[in-house]
Amino acid sequence: MNTLGYLLHKGWIRPWTTAVASKHESCQLRIRSLLIAKTVESTIIICYIILITVPNSVVKYLALVVATACAGSAYPVIWPERIRVLEGTVAVGVGIGLTNAMAQFSGIVGPHVYSTVFGPTYRVSYVICLCFLCAAISGILASWWLVWRKDRRNELEAGVEDGP
Repeated sequence: MNTLGYLLHKGWIRPWTTAVASKHESCQLRIRSLLIAKTVESTIIICYIILITVPNSVVKYLALVVATACAGSAYPVIWPERIRVLEGTVAVGVGIGLTNAMAQFSGIVGPHVYSTVFGPTYRVSYVICLCFLCAAISGILASWWLVWRKDRRNELEAGVEDGP
């Protein structure tokens, strides 16, 4: 999308060309973004399982680096789909606020979960984070299902309006 914006800004492509290309890609992007979100969350689950089960500190460090790198990358992927289906400025504001609140949740709860009480292995902390992650994945899938259901309903209504 950044490339399209740059090409539009430079005047190398026309806006209608971009609109047609974007519309064609939007259906594929919805499926692709869900797949990306699932892959990112699955990677984090695997990393937490490694953190819980493997005693080697180097492996734990690498798994923690990968899990931390993946942690914030699911929200930008699902953000456009969540905001797209909201109608009205209040709903969009609340949707943006809730998404940002969930993204900041780890910063609030993290110091309590990773307390020195659970050290030096922090297995209890990793299990707690894994439980939070499963709850987050359930929320992502539920919101994705709601988005899919609303899109489906809108497509059916548009089909009825365009009828004979």
